Amino acid sequence: RLLASGGQDRSVRVWDVIAGREIASLPVEPGTRWIAFSPDGTMLLTASGAGATKLWRMPSGAPVGELPGHKQLLGATFCETGACIVTWDMEKLVIWDTTTLAPRASYEQKAEFRAATVSRTGALIAIGTKSGELILLRGDGSLIARRIAHDDLIFDIAISPDESVVATGSNDRTARLWTAAGEPRGILAGHRANITRVRFTPDGEHLVTTSADNTARVWSASGMLIGELTGHTALVYAAAVRSDGRRLATASWDHTVRVWDLAHLEELRPILTARDAPSPKVAFDPSGEHLAVARTNGTLSVVDVRTGEAACTASGALPIERIVWIGSEQIAAVRRGGQAVEIWNTQGCTQ
Repeated sequence: RLLASGGQDRSVRVWDVIAGREIASLPVEPGTRWIAFSPDGTMLLTASGAGATKLWRMPSGAPVGELPGHKQLLGATFCETGACIVTWDMEKLVIWDTTTLAPRASYEQKAEFRAATVSRTGALIAIGTKSGELILLRGDGSLIARRIAHDDLIFDIAISPDESVVATGSNDRTARLWTAAGEPRGILAGHRANITRVRFTPDGEHLVTTSADNTARVWSASGMLIGELTGHTALVYAAAVRSDGRRLATASWDHTVRVWDLAHLEELRPILTARDAPSPKVAFDPSGEHLAVARTNGTLSVVDVRTGEAACTASGALPIERIVWIGSEQIAAVRRGGQAVEIWNTQGCTQ
């Protein structure tokens, strides 16, 4: 029912998408980079690179408090259970209690943190550094293990849904698997350039890696290569797995997004390609049956994933920079300049 948007100005705006009106304007530092609702929707987190992480009561917009202590924030997120918040910069990671906003624990090291992630319950935290070191922490901030994991910086990191496996992706062209205790489980070799993303499927049975070699690969959780996804002609920089694990979307500097059928891994074929001169923005609907594609020429399309056919297309004067589904029948879009949030009905692409 609520949508939060942030930009280069000094406010984060909260919208009631059912009523189609703004209900709160929250004063923040310019350049807000992180916005996240708590899992139960009662709290909103906002943060910018140079400022404090702020928390707000929803839907009233009343300030709850601030989480200080970072010079240049690199990340901020709720645990999936909502019991904790994790924030980090290049040298320090802090775990906060969501109820008291007091720090539960912290970990500090002059190691130039580059990637970090927290497990579903908050019981395991993984950090990757510029030098290729993997640091594993318990939820209380105590050290589990430190390992020289790669020969180059760790660009991305992921924890399996059951919190038993950690995956790291590096500029050394490999992804690696580790136990939650920091013991090596396997090396995923074969990419011909640096790894850009590592993503577990929701069931934890497969891992997806993307690379600057223009490909993505699908692996079993034990590290066996299932197949290579080819077709992109430039670096693949992003991957998203649908909530049921049956579809994968990859985005590339070749200005295309491809949707792959993970339900039939033996085929590993793209079932949809969206192409445009500039890179489009894409988002699955909650059912995963439709994909919204917003292009910088101002058009917005709703595409049937099964057939690849556009159900509807609408045009606008300014490029669309962000989109998000509201349920299964509406899409919120922000155009360049960020002066308004548009709400589109997916039946006919009417505003």
